[in-house]
Order: sequence, then C-alpha cells, then structure tokens
Amino acid sequence: MFSFYETIFDIKLHQIENPDPKTLWHPDAKLLAVYQNITHGSPKNQFMGWLYIDLHPREGKYTHAANFPLGGGYQLSDGGRMTPVTALVCNFTKPTKTKPSLLQHSEVTTFFHELGHGIHNILSQTKYSRFHGTAVPRDFVETPSQMLEFWTWSKNELKKLTAHYETGEPISDDLIDSLIKSKHVNTGLLNLRQLQLGLFDMALHTVDNEKDLETLDLAKLWNGYRESISLLQTDGIKTHGYSTFGHLAGGYESGYYGYLYSQVFANDIYYTLFKKDPMSVESGLKYRDSVLRPGDSRDIMIGLKEVLGREPNSDAFLQEMLGSN
Repeated sequence: MFSFYETIFDIKLHQIENPDPKTLWHPDAKLLAVYQNITHGSPKNQFMGWLYIDLHPREGKYTHAANFPLGGGYQLSDGGRMTPVTALVCNFTKPTKTKPSLLQHSEVTTFFHELGHGIHNILSQTKYSRFHGTAVPRDFVETPSQMLEFWTWSKNELKKLTAHYETGEPISDDLIDSLIKSKHVNTGLLNLRQLQLGLFDMALHTVDNEKDLETLDLAKLWNGYRESISLLQTDGIKTHGYSTFGHLAGGYESGYYGYLYSQVFANDIYYTLFKKDPMSVESGLKYRDSVLRPGDSRDIMIGLKEVLGREPNSDAFLQEMLGSN
C-alpha cells in the first residue's frame, strides 16, 4: 500500500531496522524515514520526517484508527529545518506464523485515509510549526485523507492491492466490479446521518447563555434530529448515541460538519486531477506542492485554485454521492 503514495508523491518510506528501543513504545511499533524528490525535483532524496506505525491491537491500546502528529516541522534560526514526526495508530488483525494480516476492504480504506493524514504532516514545509501539516481549518483537514480513499475503489488499483494470500491468484474482475458497485449502497442514509451528527454538534456548541444551557435536553435534541434528519424512527424509545460521539469534545467540537463539507473538495480534486489516471505522478506532484506542502501558511483556497485551475465546486461531490459517475 505504501507504493501508491511513493509513486504519486515521489517519496520513499524506508523502515529503520533495529532502531534504538528507547524510540519505540512497543515491539509492534515500527519507525520509517520519509524522503521526497526520489526521481523528480530537487534536492534529491530530501529527508522529510519520521513516521511511526503501530498497526495491531493489544490490551490497553487506543481502540480506533487515527494519525497523531507528535511534532510539527518548522524553520530553524540557522536556516535549517526541524523535521516533523507523526504516528499512525490502527487496530488491524495481527499476523500469525501461518497467516498474514488479512485486511477487509474497509480496513484498507481506513489505512489509506489515516496514512493520508500522516503524509500531510510529513510533506508539509512551513516556517512556523503553528501552520504545519494538518493544522489547517477543521472543515478542510479531512480533504487529503478522504481524497486518497478513492484509490481503494479504483479497479486497476484494487487489482494491484489484492491477491489470494496462499496462491497469489488475483481477485476476479467480477468480484472487484461487485465491490465497486457496492460503494454507493445506503449513501443517502450515510449522508443524512452525517448531517444529523454535524447539526447536533453545532447545536451544542452554539448555546450562548446559561439559561439555555441549563434547560438543554440532550436526549430530546439527539432523538429529534435522528427522526427528522436521519429519517430513522425511534418508536418512542429514546436512545443516547451522543454518549459515544467522541468528536463532541475531542478536537472537532463545532467542527464535525467538516467531515461532510471537506468531501466537496476531496471529490473535486480527485475528479479533476486523478480520475482519468489515478497514478499520475504529474498530478500527484502538483497536488503535493500546492496543497500538502503549504499547510495552513496560506489560505487553503489558493492551493485549491492552483490544482483545480478554477474555483472549487460541488459537481463532483454530487456525481459521486448520487452514483452517476
């Protein structure tokens, strides 16, 4: 899977063999050095930063999938650079002596998504750490990762990713075609649920007086949105799904709408730059240098206009959502 990123962005991810044990928190964790300009541009083989990967579950570990920036890059006073460090944490099935880690398609998509955040952190180059990598507006930060999910729904790319783990036999075209067709199953319900979550989050974080805060009925608000937006009837039974909605207070407060909002940009970029040729190095470098490298050191819209050649629009998002592509 790394090879997709290496080709598109002209980078190299090199695993460090026998690293200092003090630099790792568990034997499962691995350390990779990331370089760019392998075949294009200069300076050649430029060291960009460190990527930790910790991919398998264990007792006491964070149970979801996420990328954690451990240190942003910035320009030093002597003109050099402090390179960034980031960690990709997932919970994929651990390999055994007789069987490798066999990922479900959804897990492959998750890997591409979270590594997208990691590569955003690593390939960014800004003067100040404050504006480095994923330190962009919340309603844009998911764009690079959501765009990279498209590679896990592209037929030629899926064929490169998949094979029988014992015989090496490729997955049949019929099976891959069926998988791709399933992408838009329940798209309407999924997007309505995202609207429900985003509006619930915004409603909580826009209460502006103590009286409204004291009378706020979380269950009533949650279930009301569930019925009126997600169109899922509660049959008079109150649910408390908000109790497991971690984004409410985990850095995305009043910004969860960004997951849906940023897909407009992700779809627009993919359809414009990569849909005809997902492995286009020219498009990858253009995107890398105009969108990933600046981080938040300039207005995001400047980079979008550079790669799109125009103002962003929602045409690709609607095509993708309605399954009419």
